[in-house]
Amino acid sequence: MNQDIWIKLDQTIEDQLKLQVDLSSERHHNFMLKHGLSDCQRVMDIGTGNGLFLSKVAEKHIQIQFHGIDNKPHMIEKAKTRQLPNCVWSLCDALDQETRIAL
Repeated sequence: MNQDIWIKLDQTIEDQLKLQVDLSSERHHNFMLKHGLSDCQRVMDIGTGNGLFLSKVAEKHIQIQFHGIDNKPHMIEKAKTRQLPNCVWSLCDALDQETRIAL
């Protein structure tokens, strides 16, 4: 998909992502807790988008290091505005076999 279309729809996408996080973050967080989140030292969020969901989880689990990745530069730029000491944001494509991420 053309990268420009994502930027043209930026506010619509931002609104949709916020709504999605508002509606489902508690349920997803509980799912993560049920499946061992509290035992983790590091967590990677592939397709982190604007980082809203990951930052909400990271705020509740300051002892865990979180790493959000996405292949859309403008989304990673938005995620980077969420400055948390236990979050790192990287621009990369998880499907690219050449991608290397340091955790």
